[in-house]
Amino acid sequence: MTKRPLEPTPELVRVWKTSGEEIASLPVDELSDVKALKRYLEPLCGTPRFRQRLLNDGVMLDDGAVLNSPLDLQLVLLRFSDASDNMDANLSKAAEEGLEALVEEILGRPRDPDFLGSETLPALWVASQRGHDSIVRLLLEAKANKDASHCRRQITQPNSRTTCVAVAAERGFIDVVRLLLDAGARQALPREGTTVYDTPLATAAAAGHLDTVRLLLETGVDKDMLANTNFKGRAPLAWAVQEGHLDIAQLLLDAEADANQTCTLGRTPLVWSCEEGRDEQVRLLLESGADKDRRGPCTPLGAAARRGHLSVVRLLLEAGANIDALRS
Repeated sequence: MTKRPLEPTPELVRVWKTSGEEIASLPVDELSDVKALKRYLEPLCGTPRFRQRLLNDGVMLDDGAVLNSPLDLQLVLLRFSDASDNMDANLSKAAEEGLEALVEEILGRPRDPDFLGSETLPALWVASQRGHDSIVRLLLEAKANKDASHCRRQITQPNSRTTCVAVAAERGFIDVVRLLLDAGARQALPREGTTVYDTPLATAAAAGHLDTVRLLLETGVDKDMLANTNFKGRAPLAWAVQEGHLDIAQLLLDAEADANQTCTLGRTPLVWSCEEGRDEQVRLLLESGADKDRRGPCTPLGAAARRGHLSVVRLLLEAGANIDALRS
């Protein structure tokens, strides 16, 4: 009987916990470097790579060390280094200025990405505000709070807060918005007392970022949720029409946004458009089923007449608006 040749034993990199338990065993040819191995280990040990250390015979391996031979490695998981205002300022400043290498170095100390000193903003928030997608990616990998928010500290509404995804949407940083949504960022946070939050769809609609609005709609966000952008509770459609973004209004209506949704002041999108004298928006809203006689503080016809927008008055009358509304 002919003996079959023995299969060659694969060369392995084996990783052990400090308890002596083996956590992973991988063929050498499936690995590249220590950083890649740490990323592989993250779901197994529940700890981001920044807090992992891999030792070979008691010697710590750098992230860039190439793994090309069999090894037995020990995995050590570190606590965050002691926090200080100075360290926090360094991380937030590096994130704000787009210093990717420095952010990675600080996180690898290892540094809590969410620790806040007395004078600093969340690092993920400032990176999102500046559109630094590579740094946002790093901070998310370090398990930074994807729903971190910042108080805008306005006199009119001192407790209004804006999340990372809302500020990125406001600035039109679509890659950052996509990263945050993929990480599970929420479109709105629960109220805390009198605290109110902007929503990404409202901030993007108000700022006129069509592609960002389209992305958010594709992810299934609530297209009619009232937001407090600039501290006035309005739905995204109301923000789009008040700011004159006809293309975004069309996109929202195509997505079946409520053309008759009232803001906290009782005004509908049609009333806002009539007050601003925007004929095309008025026509679009009427064609989309907006109520031409909806009463609030005023009707659409009353709003247009009071502001002297005769062409809008004509549009409303041609659509059958009740002329008695001029008395309201």
